[in-house]
Amino acid sequence: MHRDYWEIMKLQFDNALKWTWEELAEGGVSAHVFLLAHAGPSGLYHDVDVLKRMLATSDSESDSIAELIHKVVGESSLGKSMFTVKWIKASRAIDKKEVEKGIRVLIDHSFDNKEVETFKLLMKTQCADLLQHGHKKLERIMTEIHYFGEKLSIVVESPEEEWDMRLSCSLRSWAINSGQIEMLPWEILLFEKDGLPDYPKFLKVPEQLLQQCLAPRLAAADFLTDEDDQLSKMINIMVGKRNMCLELDRSFMCDMTFLEKKAEGLLRNKLHNEVLACLPSMEKPMTLMESNKALPTCQGDFTSLESVVCNILGSYSSGLQTTHKYSRFFQLALKRVELFLSCKMQKKPDGKPCGTFPPCHCRPSLWRVGFAAFVQTSGGGHGEGESCVSTCVVTEVF
Repeated sequence: MHRDYWEIMKLQFDNALKWTWEELAEGGVSAHVFLLAHAGPSGLYHDVDVLKRMLATSDSESDSIAELIHKVVGESSLGKSMFTVKWIKASRAIDKKEVEKGIRVLIDHSFDNKEVETFKLLMKTQCADLLQHGHKKLERIMTEIHYFGEKLSIVVESPEEEWDMRLSCSLRSWAINSGQIEMLPWEILLFEKDGLPDYPKFLKVPEQLLQQCLAPRLAAADFLTDEDDQLSKMINIMVGKRNMCLELDRSFMCDMTFLEKKAEGLLRNKLHNEVLACLPSMEKPMTLMESNKALPTCQGDFTSLESVVCNILGSYSSGLQTTHKYSRFFQLALKRVELFLSCKMQKKPDGKPCGTFPPCHCRPSLWRVGFAAFVQTSGGGHGEGESCVSTCVVTEVF
């Protein structure tokens, strides 16, 4: 086809293809069948194999091929008509990337006022574009927001609320880590020692940008007393005060979701790591006394080593196998406890060393830390030079 002629006719030809597709689609013809019959004409605008790949992707997975959908929709009105639903979802995914990119620019410029205003203007323009692409001005959707190093699923009611919420979460995170905003009680439990993950402490946020997000945090601090020092109590109280906090600032939804969905798991992992650090390892041998001294450094409510380490009489197999049904923490603790193992050979009544005369006492020790793990073993003795064989009863409390 002559180039000049094609430049004149491609728009009309594109519209003709689009009308044909829409008429056939209204009659029940699928996009796959349409491409099969119109592969040649469609190939003038698109790579047909790419179109087939896009059709094979479900609407819910449109985010994964957002850039590809954006390219196809921009190439022809046929592409835009054929992938309307996918494009609506993909355009929201592209918008998220632009928001994240804009926030990174703000961070690079230390949240300079001029850059913040430029960012807000850009976001308003993008929201207007989303409306043109078919988005509704008010529409509740589920989105993912990274906050305190965790991925949270949050319901937002509009594109404007989403970018505002992402910006607010970023501002709060930087301000908390730099000491401009005090940590809430549950944040102290999780992050007081090491700070928030992935947020250096050097960046200061302009005070005027923090005014809105401060209100619900101050209210939350008032709701919790010094007696509410357990995470479960904090969660129960804050769930009851959720609506009050959200009326002050909708972005506090991220804090509530983090508290309800992520905090307990993070605290459990933190305590597990602290307990394991008090146990010996191949890289860090420890005596029982050294382990006992290390225990008080844990931030959990632990008693002395003697009350949490189980000194078990009887034979013990150091080769006890654990399976996938036990937690990773339990298996790690069980492996490390073998390093505490000591075998004290009893003497027979005639004063000669133990041969086949029972019992020989093997004393393994395993931490029992409230919610953690408890191992009880029982069995017969063994002869000199023979390996321990035991019957093990393993109970895990989580």
